[in-house]
Amino acid sequence: MGIFHIVSTCVLLIIIAGIMTRKNQKLHIPLMTAAFVIDLTSVLVIEIQRQAVEKVVGSTTHPLLIFHAVISLMVLVLYVLMMTSGKKLQKFIAEIKPMELVTLARRSHVTYSVVFIILRLTNYVTSFMIK
Repeated sequence: MGIFHIVSTCVLLIIIAGIMTRKNQKLHIPLMTAAFVIDLTSVLVIEIQRQAVEKVVGSTTHPLLIFHAVISLMVLVLYVLMMTSGKKLQKFIAEIKPMELVTLARRSHVTYSVVFIILRLTNYVTSFMIK
């Protein structure tokens, strides 16, 4: 298991801790932010060390590598969507907005989170399948 697999495993453990503490904003937000920062840093380091984008764009790239790269990008986009929807939810709760708005904001955050979890796990599994 290489360093990036170890880091990715640690990120998954942080995400699990973040999910388990979702009702405690003082823990949930820093844990999920840490997972995002570590994942983003890993992607940047992989790009710098391995020129990942150039490999994916290359004509001889294996389809699984392309799939993995697309999933990785989608995971980063979903982090941003979750942070945005989470901040909106937090704001609505703090401002004592109507319950319908809080419910709608919570539903979007949960939907993004479910998609994120599926894609992040897919990213993790495919990372072991590519060289």
